[in-house]
Amino acid sequence: MVTDASENMKELPKPKTLTPMLAQYLALKESHPECLLFFRLGDFYELFFEDAKIASKALDITLTRRGKTGQDSIPMCGVPFHAAENYLARLIRQGHKVAICEQMETPQEAQKNKTKGAKPIVRREVVRIVTPGTLTEENLLDPQQNNYLGALFFQKDHFGAAWVDISTGDFLLESFQESEMASCLSRMNPSEILICESFFERNKEALTPYKKRISFLPTHRFDFHHGFIRLKEVFQVHSLEGFGSFSTGEIAAGGALLDYLLLTQKGTIPHFKTPKSLHASCFLEIDGSTRRTLELTQTLTGNREGSFFWAINRTVTSPGARLLAQRVHGPLKDVKRINQRLDAVEWMESHPDMFSSLLVLLKDTPDIERLLGRIALARGGPRDLVSLLKGIDQTTKVHSLLEKAEGLPVVLGSIFKRLHPLSSLKKSLDSALNLEGPVPYLARDGGFIRSHFDATLDSFPGLKTLWIRTHSILRNKKYRRNLPSVI
Repeated sequence: MVTDASENMKELPKPKTLTPMLAQYLALKESHPECLLFFRLGDFYELFFEDAKIASKALDITLTRRGKTGQDSIPMCGVPFHAAENYLARLIRQGHKVAICEQMETPQEAQKNKTKGAKPIVRREVVRIVTPGTLTEENLLDPQQNNYLGALFFQKDHFGAAWVDISTGDFLLESFQESEMASCLSRMNPSEILICESFFERNKEALTPYKKRISFLPTHRFDFHHGFIRLKEVFQVHSLEGFGSFSTGEIAAGGALLDYLLLTQKGTIPHFKTPKSLHASCFLEIDGSTRRTLELTQTLTGNREGSFFWAINRTVTSPGARLLAQRVHGPLKDVKRINQRLDAVEWMESHPDMFSSLLVLLKDTPDIERLLGRIALARGGPRDLVSLLKGIDQTTKVHSLLEKAEGLPVVLGSIFKRLHPLSSLKKSLDSALNLEGPVPYLARDGGFIRSHFDATLDSFPGLKTLWIRTHSILRNKKYRRNLPSVI
């Protein structure tokens, strides 16, 4: 990764020579040496010492000074809290990792909780580590491309990979031969790759083009037994057999990936779909050089416009565009599955009225995958809940439309089976959300919950930051499994 923050820890002053606030900063920085630390101070995120120098250069913002250590001034720079996402996007695109440190209490609470004789200091904690492979924010993601975080490992003659897009909930496990690694990486095009040092040394040729995307983990993180237990814990099952048969390499990679997510999300589990098994042998093997020459998803100059994907993309939803991009990246070799897709196209062509009706419904359907991902991680806002309600309405209409159809081909039939009306969730959202007037962007702005929906909220009219009960409903595994996936 680009961030050099960890190399500068040894240059930092001793905490005892600093103010309590800067000592607190250094303690948190020491726990996250590989990250730039966004340290919340009121309405700003501030960075100090070497982090400030790196960030000011990367963001082209003014480097100032705050206090001194001995004879040396302390470098400092900052970004407004309300505009932090824009700066965060620029840092992530340059390959940096960022630890977000928030104030966990008010100054008044700090004064009340201080130790006798000590100067009050607001308690702060790192609530999230933002990396290229763990993004969920709309303005940081390409709506037409998946953002995969990958983990690769070799164990007992098995090359295994785990891929996850936490913005959509996709969780994929894959086995491949050593000769297929370059093609596999090129097909998935991960934003971040987790490996151990020994794996990199063994596969330098295939991994070198992705060197800036690699995050190294200790070898013990890729333990099969730990991975097996971790997968069962996260997916709340007693056995993985119901999901398929997985190799030791796949399970070891999957466990390491989940550990990394628990670390970066500070214990919060993202919304995942059921684990899906991929087989590299099912896809046409295309190396990176050939893929670039064919200009499948971008031209030789790096633009999407002019690529094969750009030329054929007539999808009307973001999930549809991502699905098409996946299929362009990984053309099938299985004749049976190819014919099933062609059957679906042929059926739609022979039912133009159905096609037109579906197109109208889909055009007005929000990106359910990604808004659900934000809500599950408590990063969603009132507008995400309103969009979810709209999405449920639209998918219910799609379900009703397909229910009337006769002779659905296999592909469309499987989509129909995944569409559930979710009437109880719709009822909760309908009764909770106040849709009269503009819906606020942030929960703290208030006004998006109906009066008399919740007696506790009604008794605290000034309390605006509480999430409504539907947030708990959405974190319920039963509902998450039934929410529509790609449409």
